[in-house]
Amino acid sequence: MKSISDQEKQTLINFIERNIDMSASDMDEGIGTVYERIVIDKYFDTIVQRFNIKSVLESPADGVTGIPGINSLEFARKGIKVYLTNPSQIMLDNAKKVWEKHRLIDMVDLKQAEVDSLPYDDSSHDLVWNYCMFERFEHPEVLLQEMIRVSKKYLLIMTQNFWNMGTFIHWLYHKVHKIEWDHGNKHLMTFKGIKKALNLFELDIIDEGAIDTPPWMDTWDMPLRGEIKKILSPLGFQWEWKVKTEKVTTPEKNKKGIIGHLADIEYSLPYWFNKFQTHHLYILCQKREKNHD
Repeated sequence: MKSISDQEKQTLINFIERNIDMSASDMDEGIGTVYERIVIDKYFDTIVQRFNIKSVLESPADGVTGIPGINSLEFARKGIKVYLTNPSQIMLDNAKKVWEKHRLIDMVDLKQAEVDSLPYDDSSHDLVWNYCMFERFEHPEVLLQEMIRVSKKYLLIMTQNFWNMGTFIHWLYHKVHKIEWDHGNKHLMTFKGIKKALNLFELDIIDEGAIDTPPWMDTWDMPLRGEIKKILSPLGFQWEWKVKTEKVTTPEKNKKGIIGHLADIEYSLPYWFNKFQTHHLYILCQKREKNHD
């Protein structure tokens, strides 16, 4: 089995910690991330009910949204124990603050760990997943092997969609600002690339699709919300899309106004259109029966 290089591990840490530095101290996510969370949370609700998920591991947990550790909050709201690992302790320390604000800190266990060496027993979590992390490694099968080892049954991979029209613009953003390209391999941001890696293991794909398809391009991790605020504030306008901190917050309560209407449109879009306009792709897998108890 190939390995994950030290350079890849350091690039990952640099990426995660750079995004934490860019995050808003007032917990303002920006409209794009709020929309993204609502549609992804709705999908989480579906798989929790369908597969009776009781334990979730996000590895490595992601901070790309600018507010670290937020991606798995919806599982905890449903009473599911969540485990987050990341090689960056800085990311985990900031994630802890987010979970405390949501009053869900008792529902999460945070551990510093390398992506290829997780501190968990075999078959210890119902669902193991990650968000925009799979594509960052030249040999994602190393990441997958460790995810499979600690999963009782289900794996979920969510990636960026290379074909979104924002990809080239973001590549230029990196060039102009002299920032290394730290988003990973373009061929792994396609269904073909994801499936090629998954097919190395005894897994059955039980669901796949496009998710997060608003009528704007994907800005990736460009800090646009701050620029929008700078423009609108002198004009007396407010532009804030904040994380809700009440424990009772649900996607249904958040799904109001313009975001709710946009989400309704997304659910009605044809799959062929979603595949090319969407910001993210996902594949949900199940371990074959002989690989788990």
